[in-house]
Amino acid sequence: MNVHGRLVECGMISQYNAENSYGLKNMMQVIGKQLIMQGFIISTPMSNPEFMTRFATDVSKWIAEGKLKYVEHIVEGLDGAPEAFVGMLKGANTGKQIIKIA
Repeated sequence: MNVHGRLVECGMISQYNAENSYGLKNMMQVIGKQLIMQGFIISTPMSNPEFMTRFATDVSKWIAEGKLKYVEHIVEGLDGAPEAFVGMLKGANTGKQIIKIA
């Protein structure tokens, strides 16, 4: 992280049902680098129609221009779906979890 960097946190699905959730780590970095950490819930901005219109326009443009890249974790076939689902809940995947069936 750069000095005065910003951490934006959303999700944490791997922690939802964990018996022993892990706490924050490396908090010395937050202080030492004067970082800003903020959580958000995606449903908050999505309830604003103006935001969603701007979001759809901007993100589509950024993807087409190559300015925004995304990662998909693809599993082939329904046979792999249970393991992929459990892996997603454990945080084993990177990016969007997709089950490709056709």
